[in-house]
Amino acid sequence: MRVGIVTIQKNRALWIPEWIAFHHLAGIERFYFYAHNCTDETTEVLQKLAHFYDIKVFAMNLDQDRVQLHVYKHAYDNFGHECDWFAFIDCDEFLFPVADPTIGKALERFTYEKVSAIGVYWSCFGSSGHINEPAGLITKNYRYRRSFDALPNRHVKSIVRGRQVVEAGPNAHIFNTLYGTVDENFRSINKGLTDYDPTYQYLRINHYICQSVEYFRKIKQRSGAADASLARVRPDAYWAEHDHNDVFDDSLEAWYPKLEAEIERIGFSEFAGQIAGGLRWLEPVLSPDADDPTELLKQILNATTYFEKKLEAGEELDKALVNEYYKVQKAFYKKMKTTTDNENLVLGYGKMVELIGLVGREFDAEKFKQVLAMANQYLKAFT
Repeated sequence: MRVGIVTIQKNRALWIPEWIAFHHLAGIERFYFYAHNCTDETTEVLQKLAHFYDIKVFAMNLDQDRVQLHVYKHAYDNFGHECDWFAFIDCDEFLFPVADPTIGKALERFTYEKVSAIGVYWSCFGSSGHINEPAGLITKNYRYRRSFDALPNRHVKSIVRGRQVVEAGPNAHIFNTLYGTVDENFRSINKGLTDYDPTYQYLRINHYICQSVEYFRKIKQRSGAADASLARVRPDAYWAEHDHNDVFDDSLEAWYPKLEAEIERIGFSEFAGQIAGGLRWLEPVLSPDADDPTELLKQILNATTYFEKKLEAGEELDKALVNEYYKVQKAFYKKMKTTTDNENLVLGYGKMVELIGLVGREFDAEKFKQVLAMANQYLKAFT
């Protein structure tokens, strides 16, 4: 069973690696990521994550209200055939199985039932007393939540069966479907805020709705609402309404070791959640021995961006990494020669590769900037 996630996120670069890694461990196989009006490093983060996970990325600069419903419609209309189930959740929501190893395994209970979507209940978390945004994992930093019987926890988010005719809306919580939506108890749901007490027997969404005071003031308060008005400013009363820390929660205790190991595997350990972070997290993974020219091209694109940002920041480059970049460029050039009929392109690219080797041996930042500009120019022919 293949399960995918559709999400729309804005300026969440610092927390995307944890969110993707967590859901990968929970059994999500494919991500449909809509980056909406992002001005941070979301694109660069997703480029690196694409080396490890199956992610389709869509950069959007739409200034329209209720853009989230537009995104959900686009995703399902175009990719609804690719997965058996699709979870439609936000950047601060972490969906996981309670009694099973994966989300897919939990959903097997509904495979042969005449239902189109499953509503999964929120469990809302407060700030855990954090004034400043702490480095590290959201799921580990924020351990205090509201009691389960609190009204906001009656909200659900939908996991929708694939290969159907569905319509997003009337809000981001619920869909219009052929056979309707039920919760894990098979109680019928027709609105985002249900009339039922929530249960968490099989599936659960930890909703980190607050994070820290710093995060709320700097980012969330004026970020708009993707399912309503982009101009929305959350009043201070919003914070007071949601910052409840009634119960210590250990629901993800068993997840921390494997999540931290996964974050380390993909190279984001020192980056997670740091509002003032450097560029080390962006360091490319270079493998000149890759057989696939598309994979080599991805490495070149990521490395070129990385080197440009390092030089712009006035930081020194690792000469060993520059040498690996040269090897990858050389490997790509060899494969390109056999597949490209454009002799001028082949000749020019070959000269550029030679230049990278020369500049790498006797490193000169200004010359390397020129080489990177040439690389970007040539790379346009392949992207």
